Amino acid sequence: MTYPMKSSRRFSRGSDDLGLHCLAQTHWRLRQIIKGVAAREHLSYLQTLVDAGSLSLDGHTVQDLFQQNLAFTPELRLTLHDTARLFKDLEALRTLLLRLDRVSVDLRLSPLEGSNIILNPRWSNLLVEVMNIVVEMSHSQLTVGRGQNWGTLGRPFHYEYLKPFVSFPRPHENKSNLAQSRRKTPFLFFMGPILRLIEGIVAKLKPRDAQLSSDDAVFDLLKRSTRNCDVALSSPLSSHLNEFHIHSPVLMELPFFHWTMAILAISPITKLSFFDIDLTHYDWQYILSTLSVPTLSYISFGSANIAFPDLQLLLSRHSSITTLDLSRNSAIGNLKPFSSQKFLPNLDHLIANSEYLADFLEPPSAFPTLQTITMATGYIGGFRILNYEMHRFNTVLRRIAARGRNIALNLRFVSEAGIYGLNTWLRSIHMRVGTEVLEEVPNVVDLEVFVNISPDPDTLFDLLKFFPMFPSLKHLTFSGSFWSAKSNPDAIRRAIWVSLPRLETIDEQRRPVEVDESQG
Repeated sequence: MTYPMKSSRRFSRGSDDLGLHCLAQTHWRLRQIIKGVAAREHLSYLQTLVDAGSLSLDGHTVQDLFQQNLAFTPELRLTLHDTARLFKDLEALRTLLLRLDRVSVDLRLSPLEGSNIILNPRWSNLLVEVMNIVVEMSHSQLTVGRGQNWGTLGRPFHYEYLKPFVSFPRPHENKSNLAQSRRKTPFLFFMGPILRLIEGIVAKLKPRDAQLSSDDAVFDLLKRSTRNCDVALSSPLSSHLNEFHIHSPVLMELPFFHWTMAILAISPITKLSFFDIDLTHYDWQYILSTLSVPTLSYISFGSANIAFPDLQLLLSRHSSITTLDLSRNSAIGNLKPFSSQKFLPNLDHLIANSEYLADFLEPPSAFPTLQTITMATGYIGGFRILNYEMHRFNTVLRRIAARGRNIALNLRFVSEAGIYGLNTWLRSIHMRVGTEVLEEVPNVVDLEVFVNISPDPDTLFDLLKFFPMFPSLKHLTFSGSFWSAKSNPDAIRRAIWVSLPRLETIDEQRRPVEVDESQG
C-alpha cells in the first residue's frame, strides 16, 4: 500500500495538528511520509525566522538546528527558553554563536528557578558559560530576564548597626514622594495597608526635601560586609558586550553578583538597563558608587529602590549619556539636580513619569541638548501606578513651554490606569479645574500619543479639544492600539486637520504592546 507524496502534502496543509497525528497512526508508511513533510515544513519555517534575524529556541534543542543544516545570517537575535534542555547542547550552542558575526541573546530563566537551582554549581556554571560565550563575541547584546529572587540571603551584602537602639530622626513637614504617589493612585483596597507600611518606613529614613544618599547619617551607622557564597563563577578576561539588560534578580544576587559587576567593569557597554531587581536602598548606594561605564549612552532603571541623590552621583560621572529612562521607577528623595546646566549635558531624550519631569525641567536652561521628552506612566514593583496627577502633568507642559526651544513630546498612557489618567486629565482641562489653567505649548512641533488599550469614543472626542494646545504642531503620531471598533478614525482625522493649521503629517503606527517579557 503506497500513498503519493502530493496527497500527504495536501493533507498536511489542510489539516490541524491533531488530525495529522491521528492520520499518522493509521499506517506506519503514512506516518513516515507525514513526518518527512512536517520536517521539511518546519525547516522552511525555521529558515524564515533565521532570514528575518530572529529565532526562539524552546522545545527544539540547538543540536536540532545543525541536523536541519540551516543557512545562518551574520546577525541573529536568539531568544533562549528552557535552560535545562539548552544546556545539554552547550557545545552546539557555542558552535552556533561562533558562526555569527553579531548576536543578540535574550535569555529567559524559568520563574521556578529559585535558590535550589541557582545554588547548584553545575547549573550556575553552565549559565555563566553560555553568557561568557556571548560577551566575548564582537558587538554582542545580552538580556537576562525572569528567574526568581530567593530572599534576603541571596542579596550580596549584609548590614549591621554599629550602635544599638538607633533612633531615626522624625520627618519634616514635607513627606516622601511615595506618600504623594499613594494619594494620587486608585489602589486596590488590599494594597493600601502594605503601601502605607512602606511609606512609613521610607518616611522614617528621610524626609522628602533631604538628600537620602550615601552621606546620610543613617547609612554611616551601618556596617556593610559581603556575603559568602560557596559557588565560584569564572568571568572572561575581556568582553565585547555592547548592550546589557539586567532584568532578572538572579544576576544581582549570589552567586552571580560578582560576575555581573566584573562584566560591567570590563565591557564597552553603550546601553544598560536594570529592571525588577530586589535590592535595598543601601545595596544600590554602594553598587552605584562603584559603577563606571565610560562608553555609556543609554541607561534605564525600573522597579529599583534607588534614592535619586545616589542615582544622580552615577549619572554625573557619565556625561556621555544621551538617553535616560526612569519611566518605570518610583521617585525617592530630592529630585533637584545640582548644577543643572552641567548635569547630563549631552542628554537628547528624557523618559520619565511626571513626578520626575516636574522637577527636572524646572530650570529652563536644564539639559541644553534635549530634543525629545517622553512622559510616561510610572511603575512600582510589578504594579503599574498612575502618575498622571493633574497639577504635575500640567506643570510639566508649562515647563516645556518655558524652555522656548522646539521639542518632540511623546505621551504614553499604559494599562487601564493610564487610560483612566488620560480621561481624568482631559476632562479636568476642559472643565478648567485647578488654580493654574493650561493654555498652550507653542514649542512642541512633534507629538506622539501612545496607548496600549483603545480609548472609548468619549475620550477620543475630548482628545480633539486637546490638540489645539499645540499651535505649532507639524507631525502627529498615534501609536499602539489607538483605534477601537467603535471609533471613527476618518472623522477624527478631519477634525484634527481643521484644528491644527500648521500640521503636515498624521502617522498611525500599530506597535506591539511594550510589556517587558522578562517579568514572566
